[in-house]
Amino acid sequence: MDSQSQNQSRNYVLIYPVYNLEISQDIGGEIQIERVTFVARDKIPRIRRRLGFAKKISEENKVWKKHHLPKFFSEASSYALIAFRSKNNNEDMSEPINKIKEAFWILASSQFFLRRDFTKYFGSLEYQGNMITGFTLYDQSQQFTIRHFKRINPLPYKLNKNWKTYKKNHFFSFLLKILNDNISENINSDWKKTIRNASILAGKSIFSKEISQSFLYNMIAIESLLGIDPSEKYPSSIINRINALFGWLTQEDHKPWRKVIERLYELRCRLVHDGDIKDISTVDIIHSDCILFNLLYNICRSIKYFPSSQSVSELSKKIQARKILGQKIKERPKLRYFYPDLSVPTINGIKKANNWP
Repeated sequence: MDSQSQNQSRNYVLIYPVYNLEISQDIGGEIQIERVTFVARDKIPRIRRRLGFAKKISEENKVWKKHHLPKFFSEASSYALIAFRSKNNNEDMSEPINKIKEAFWILASSQFFLRRDFTKYFGSLEYQGNMITGFTLYDQSQQFTIRHFKRINPLPYKLNKNWKTYKKNHFFSFLLKILNDNISENINSDWKKTIRNASILAGKSIFSKEISQSFLYNMIAIESLLGIDPSEKYPSSIINRINALFGWLTQEDHKPWRKVIERLYELRCRLVHDGDIKDISTVDIIHSDCILFNLLYNICRSIKYFPSSQSVSELSKKIQARKILGQKIKERPKLRYFYPDLSVPTINGIKKANNWP
C-alpha cells in the first residue's frame, strides 16, 4: 500500500451488542441518539445499506462460518452502531467508542426517577440470561455454614409503543429532540453540552449499585443545571434557584426547600471533602432524584425559556428583586413538578433491591 492510500480516510461502522434491550417494531425497531443508532437485531438486514453495510448480512455470515465464528448479529437482541471515518482500523477509536458509551447512559436516563427497585438493566454481557448472587455465612463457634444464593433472570428493558407513550411525561422525549437537533429554538452550545452531561450522569446514577456514587452523580448534575458558580455562596445559591423555579409550590417560602437542600449539600460536602458516606440514605437518593428529574424535565420541555446556562440564575435574580419590591412575580414560565414517592413500601423496596441503608 502506497503512502497516498495510507493517508486517505475510510468509512467504518463500530458495532456493539446491547444485551437485555428489546426495541419493538411498533416504534420502528430503532432509536437514534445523536450519531448512535440502537436497532433491533431483526431489522438490521433490512436497513443494512443505511447503516453502512455494503454486503448482505447473509454473505457476511458465510465468511464468519468458514472461520467457525458465530453468526453476525446473533449475540444480542439489539445493537448500537456508529459510523465514522479513519485513516486505518488500527487508529485510536476512543471517540466512537465513547460516543456509544455516552449514548448508552443517555438511553439509561429514560428510566430515571422511576421506582429504583424496578430498574431494567441492559448493556453489557453480564445482563444476558441468568445472574447468580448470594453469600456464605460461617459460624466459627458452632461450626456450621449457611449458604444463600439466588438466581436472577433480569427482565429486559422494552422500548415499545407503551414505553413511548409513557415517556411523554418524562424528560427523555424532550431531551432527544434537543440532542438530535429537532427543535426550532437556538440554544447555547455549551448549555446543550451541560444538559447532555446531566442526562449521562442521571443514567449512571440509575444504574449504580453504590449509594454514594448515585448520590454524587445526582448532586453534580443538579449543580451544573442550576449554573452554580464556584464563587457563589452554598447552599443558599442552590436554594434561591430552586425556589425561583418551583417556589409556587410553597407560596414562595424558602423553608421547605432549605430543609432538604441543606441536608443534601452537607452530605455532598462530607462525601467530597472527607470521603464520609455513612449517613447517605435511600430517602436522600429519592430527594436528589426528584430535584434532578424536575430540573431536566422542565429545562428540556421549556427550552425556549432556558436557552443558556445563565437563564436560571437570571430568573432567580428577577424573582428575588420582585419579592423585595413586593411585586407580583411574572417572569416564571409555566412549569410542572413531579413529587417523590416517599411511602414506606417504596423506600423499603429500593433498599432491598439495592442493599441500601
